[in-house]
Amino acid sequence: WSPVGSMVASILRGLGMTPETAVAINELMLIIHLGLGITALVIVPLTKLRHLVYSPLNILVRSRRKEGELETIVDIEDAEILGVGEIEEFSTQRLLSFDACTNCGRCEDVCPATRSGSAFTPRGLIQSLHESIQSTLVSPTHGNGNRPEIDFFTEENTWGCTTCGHCIYVCPVFINPVDQVIDLRRNQVLTTGKMPKSVGDTLRNMERQGNPWGMPPEERTRWTEGLSVRQAKAGEEFDVLLYLGCSMAFDERNSKIAQAIVELLHMNQVDFAYLGLDEACCGETARRMGHEYVFQVMAEENIKMFSQLNFKRIVTPCPHCLNTLINEYPQFGGNYEVLHLTQFLNTLPSDSRKSSKGENDSTPRVVYHDPCYLGRINSIMKDPRNLLDSSKMNRIEMEQNKANSFCCGGGGGHMWLETDAETRINHLRLEDALNAQAEVIATACPYCLTMFEDAIRSKGLSEKIQVFDISEILVKRGEK
Repeated sequence: WSPVGSMVASILRGLGMTPETAVAINELMLIIHLGLGITALVIVPLTKLRHLVYSPLNILVRSRRKEGELETIVDIEDAEILGVGEIEEFSTQRLLSFDACTNCGRCEDVCPATRSGSAFTPRGLIQSLHESIQSTLVSPTHGNGNRPEIDFFTEENTWGCTTCGHCIYVCPVFINPVDQVIDLRRNQVLTTGKMPKSVGDTLRNMERQGNPWGMPPEERTRWTEGLSVRQAKAGEEFDVLLYLGCSMAFDERNSKIAQAIVELLHMNQVDFAYLGLDEACCGETARRMGHEYVFQVMAEENIKMFSQLNFKRIVTPCPHCLNTLINEYPQFGGNYEVLHLTQFLNTLPSDSRKSSKGENDSTPRVVYHDPCYLGRINSIMKDPRNLLDSSKMNRIEMEQNKANSFCCGGGGGHMWLETDAETRINHLRLEDALNAQAEVIATACPYCLTMFEDAIRSKGLSEKIQVFDISEILVKRGEK
């Protein structure tokens, strides 16, 4: 059955071609057909249509790592290559992904850095890497015989990304710009030492004090003063290991959330314990900033500490700690049941607290902001909303929510980076909440809360809108 062939035969017959003539030129036409096909196969990968070949290949051979899991530098103390400083140092699969880009711009449409006016764009990064392939590997010399300089190693490409993962989520061919950003950072931090001062200061704090704030380790438990918090001890059995993270231990505002969490757990008679001074940073900030060595040291020390305790599960209120513990510690043998606080609270027995519209009318309009590392990256979106709904809150939604939520601007180490006042991502997200006519922003991430409070304070809107962690709202409502 050959509908196209039959159609062509009818046309040729109408033009007067006889069967004898067709048989005579058949072999010639076959050779021409094969020649054109082979020529197209060779030429297309070198043209703008290259993605027709490379995109399906990239989809087939792409990394199957979880979105929140970064690639590990194996045997880091003896590794010769730390990050990427030259285009040749990218893996074959990564090089293929640069050629697979369709240049569609979906990543730019959702990138918080791009939309805030920053010079960083995920498409620009991938396209500059593709151009480097062409100038360095495909055409390795110019007229003078010298190799062209690498043009993708800019400060914008290296430090503009918040690692929110939205570009990965919308890419039709599964390109991962975040992986490239992290490799560029690793090269600067671990090899060249050329990095922004705020990055160097933060990493130095982590090396010397064990936390990004640079606070003395003995102040980690200051927030527990006046509270009854059980200290986790080796040999004692308990259900929940409460892992709070550095933000709630050292940041004054987030310490209030830690206190609310303890009150909430006591209200629900949860058998939990806290590491106290033995709790150490999970290392997430160091890894996202490119210091893989500090991260691996912290991960190994924490895993050793956890192995001495007899608990059933880890509960953390920080999405960044959650992602690190659940997706990245298994790379080093740390396999645990890890729950975000909102997930855990939803497992506790409770009567249905769904309320009617009339019951909600007297409460403030509350909008829930999905943290990137909780919602989009780890697919935890229903649990926080269930808690707010069961507490009879007048909950509304922002236009960008759930997996399409807009970043607060605090991820990827940006909590500690100096940013231009004209390109602050948190201001854009605050505008989303204001456009939804919210009176209260509820979130489930200490970074998000800090970024929102900074935006509210800088815009002088403290009397118009407030931000709270879900645990604070639940305590005020007297709910679980």
